[in-house]
Amino acid sequence: MSNRGSETPEADGDAAEPTNDLIFPAEIFEGIPEDEREAFSRKLIAFGLQITREEHYSSEPPSHEEAAGWNALVPGTAERIFHRYEELEIKRLEASDRVLDIAEANLRTDHELQRKQHEDFVDLTKAELKNSADEVNKGQNFAFIVVCLIVVGGFVMIHLGHDAGGIASLLVAAASVAGIFLSQYHRNRRAASRS
Repeated sequence: MSNRGSETPEADGDAAEPTNDLIFPAEIFEGIPEDEREAFSRKLIAFGLQITREEHYSSEPPSHEEAAGWNALVPGTAERIFHRYEELEIKRLEASDRVLDIAEANLRTDHELQRKQHEDFVDLTKAELKNSADEVNKGQNFAFIVVCLIVVGGFVMIHLGHDAGGIASLLVAAASVAGIFLSQYHRNRRAASRS
């Protein structure tokens, strides 16, 4: 934005004369004596230098001086600027709320998925333990029936006069039962030492 007035001297190769509507910021003349300021401004124009000022606005509303200046230039501008700022702020807050809602929904979905996976894992573990317990129970029942048959067979053999076979049969049954108890005892000790 040029700080010259509405009319700018044309550059024809000659040094342009300063005009009354030429405005330079006061900071340029700091340190230059009063009597040399006119010559200094002519030199600036002769070299084609223009003093410009840039203004950058953020999304914040303008200061009351700026708003008053815009309102003086175009009536109602300040109100439109503040209305636009309010609209932008509302949109920013709504976008922030949407982001938070999406993040919350994702978190809720992740939590539900983790809970479902945990429940599935627990259900699967329970099913595996139940199947294992059922198999152990069947094995124990089968072993009990086999041991009972061996014991009955041993007594029948002793009753029929085959004492050696009957006693051997009873010893096998006793050894089988003792082996099962010892095996379970060692398994329980190993499990206790692991935990």
